[in-house]
Parts: sequence; C-alpha cells; structure tokens
Amino acid sequence: MGEYDRRIIEWLVGWDSPTVATLASLVIRARKAGGVR
Repeated sequence: MGEYDRRIIEWLVGWDSPTVATLASLVIRARKAGGVR
C-alpha cells in the first residue's frame, strides 16, 4: 500500500461498520459491472 491508501484507511477508521460495509459493497458491485477504471 502507498501513502494515499494509508490515509484513506485512517479516514475510514472513524466511520461505523455498516457505512464502511455499504461503501465497500458499492465499490465491488461497480467493479463487477465494469464501472469507472
């Protein structure tokens, strides 16, 4: 991981679990659907 990735993870640590799970689900579904690359 790079510095940018570490900053994002540190930012997400303050969020509650359901919010992070929803965000991760959206990213995974967008990737599977051929979303923005």
